[in-house]
Formats: sequence, structure tokens, C-alpha cells
Amino acid sequence: MSENTKRPVVSRIDHDELEVSKLSQVKEAEVKSTSQEAIKFPYVIRRIYAAVYQRITVVYTTEKIQPPKQGIAILVDYPVYDANHRLTLKARTALIEVLEYLTRTSGFRMCAVFGEKDAVFVEPDGQVNPSIEAPSGGIFNV
Repeated sequence: MSENTKRPVVSRIDHDELEVSKLSQVKEAEVKSTSQEAIKFPYVIRRIYAAVYQRITVVYTTEKIQPPKQGIAILVDYPVYDANHRLTLKARTALIEVLEYLTRTSGFRMCAVFGEKDAVFVEPDGQVNPSIEAPSGGIFNV
């Protein structure tokens, strides 16, 4: 793997927090100053039981931070949003790679929700399936 294609890795996981960080140092602070509360997407849905899902907050940051409770913080050194305030392909791919690791190690099915009709299901067996529908039903926030 080349220097420019380092992948995010999960550096710490416990029941309350997930932290994801790059192996390289942060080079620039290019994440838009848009408040995280104003950003509706992306988020993650974890399947707990049939029809019972947990919503997990996703935060992209250029500085090492305390991840949100039951959330994922992804440390980046590249732009997260494009000029139209859409998530970049690189940021989207980073989240899917994190979910591939988390589903494989936890056994829980997860779904990255990128928009109203834009979701990607990640299975514990490694399958990654795009969809136009996110999980619905018994979703709870922690």
C-alpha cells in the first residue's frame, strides 16, 4: 500500500466509545467549519436484533478528539466535504472501511447512511451492499 493510500484503523474500541485514526499525522485543517449538529448525514445504524437498531453518530475531525458517546470519530487529513457540501468519496470510503472492521470483529450488521436514498449495508462476512433504503423501525439513540 502506498504512502498516499493509508487506510483508517480502529485504534480503540470499548462499549462507550469508538475512535478511528489515521496512521499518518494530520497535515491540514480542511474540514468545513459547519457545526456537526447541522450535518444530517452520514450516520451509522447497527442492527442489535430483528427490527431493533441503534443509531451511531459519525464525526470527521482534523484533530484528535474524544469520540461522541456511542459514536465514531474519524481523524482525517483531507477534505471531508466538496464544494457542494457533499461528503467526498474519500471520506465515504473511510467510513465504509471502518464499518468493515467493526462488523467483522463485533458480528453486528451495520449500515452507513449517506443520504435520504443512499445507504451501504456492511455484513459481518465482508459483503458490502449499496441500497436506496436505510434500516427503519425500532431505531434508538444512545
